[in-house]
Amino acid sequence: MKRTFLIACLMSAMFAAGCGDDPQETTIASNVDVSQYFLAAEPENPINIHDAFKADNDGEEITLVGRIGGSPDPWVEGRASFTLTDMSKLPCADDHNCPTPWDYCCSGDLSEFMASVKISDEGKTVNADARTAFGLKELETVVVEGTVQRDEGGNLRVLANGIYVRKESGGE
Repeated sequence: MKRTFLIACLMSAMFAAGCGDDPQETTIASNVDVSQYFLAAEPENPINIHDAFKADNDGEEITLVGRIGGSPDPWVEGRASFTLTDMSKLPCADDHNCPTPWDYCCSGDLSEFMASVKISDEGKTVNADARTAFGLKELETVVVEGTVQRDEGGNLRVLANGIYVRKESGGE
């Protein structure tokens, strides 16, 4: 269990630090109207993260579904970027006395069940905090549309150009 938690924390730090990112990456201005990134309706047939992780899909368009989480802090401060966890993984239940159920520390190894999402405009991450500008929170179920971009370690990353927040979010 401690090993799994350590792996989840390391993955979170890796995503937050931008492991595999181009150091020359730029962001678009923070005064962007983020409403342009919200999809009016939920896309049909989104795939789960584990299936996307196993596929050879680098550079392909994808529609992915997951819950925001996978670490105690699934956000990238000041950026429209966060981690998603596969819907097959369940957050820690109340009876585990877990202060951060969205870290999925009770769910085992998450390495093939997580994706980093960067809401982007023409490949540039939107320079707006996903929590405040997009109104997102831990454990919300979201569907994202975008392009798969694998890093050197094979980690799944989606450069999203659209996001849909499910109404029943907050853990199913």
